[in-house]
Amino acid sequence: MLCVFTLLILCWSSVLVDSRVRIGAFNIKYFGDSKMNKPVVADRIKRIVSGYDIILLQEVRDKDESSLVTLRNMLQSDLPDKKFQFVASWPLGRSSQYKEQYAYFYRTKTVTIIDTYQFNDTNYGDVFEREPFSVFVRVASKERSLELALIGLHAQPTNAMAEINALDHVVLAVLARWQPKNLVVLGDLNADCRYAKEADLDATSVFTDFTPLIGHDADTTVKTSTTCAYDRINVHGSELKQKIIQHGVDDFEKNMGLTSTEAYDVSDHFPVDFSIDV
Repeated sequence: MLCVFTLLILCWSSVLVDSRVRIGAFNIKYFGDSKMNKPVVADRIKRIVSGYDIILLQEVRDKDESSLVTLRNMLQSDLPDKKFQFVASWPLGRSSQYKEQYAYFYRTKTVTIIDTYQFNDTNYGDVFEREPFSVFVRVASKERSLELALIGLHAQPTNAMAEINALDHVVLAVLARWQPKNLVVLGDLNADCRYAKEADLDATSVFTDFTPLIGHDADTTVKTSTTCAYDRINVHGSELKQKIIQHGVDDFEKNMGLTSTEAYDVSDHFPVDFSIDV
């Protein structure tokens, strides 16, 4: 009888685990071939990304997407039963010498990309250095699913507050395009320290109409000399908020037992994330 009871508990626990979906955002700092050509660094990036069902990567510098393909192939090779794919924006930025892409890596077993949307702010004052890249997704467990829109932004540091305010236009465009009930704004918003003040952030609609999951007192930077909540996740939608079971900063330096130098070789930012029980 005890064995049967134990088996039931194990099965019930398995169902709980399968119903959890982890969503994150990670500024990897100059992500490209040079970083992925370093086996140890590439393996650590793979380990971090493999822990998510969908994760927004920022500071991708890879016109031919070769480094993104390398990362995907590493994930596919090491996790054959957990297939990953990615969708990426086109290169963004005003300078012809420096452009970045956004990329969403996702686990195909739990995440379906319904549509993608590259915002164009030509008619909105050309505020964004790198216009937000959004995806409309369906996340699913064995029996349930949830649709949500993810709006990814890597804000220009010296123009962070203007870009955060301009997210209003992006939210309205996403609402008009997909009519989502659940929205998430995520990424390196440079929303702290010398780039943004708490009072100014709290006066923006993306912080008042949305629920911030990463607080002003968080530290999303790898350097010990800084304590800044640059990276944020703000959510909107009662259904989504009711399903959140965890949120915070993914300190891979501590989790992997790395030195500060080893961690900095991966990135100068930690990922931020949240998990939902679908």
